Amino acid sequence: MKLLKKPALLDNLNILFFLLFLSAFALLLKLLGVAPFKIVVVLFLVLIVSALGSALYHLMSQKGDSTRLLKSLTWRIGLSVFLFALLMFGARMGWIQPHGLLDTGKLPLSKPYATDTHKNTK
Repeated sequence: MKLLKKPALLDNLNILFFLLFLSAFALLLKLLGVAPFKIVVVLFLVLIVSALGSALYHLMSQKGDSTRLLKSLTWRIGLSVFLFALLMFGARMGWIQPHGLLDTGKLPLSKPYATDTHKNTK
């Protein structure tokens, strides 16, 4: 039995709908005020988790071929290193601002520490 090949028109329509979806999603995020750098970071995190899931699948399938497992873990490590470098570059360029976890301005931890709060008198 011969497998039928999909017509090229369906491939082009799928690509067109995918690009239309991406454009609509980008417009929605722009209207909501989400920074594009954050979107890139989240996409990299999704790719890292999917590579880890792929490695888990290849580990559990136990077909004796560990090359796919190795490739999945290599992709995960490469994506993680690239994301770390991207975060460092984004902080250096001023696209993201580092901040503390508790630095809300309302907690006493955000105030500078006083060096001498009371005088030592003899």
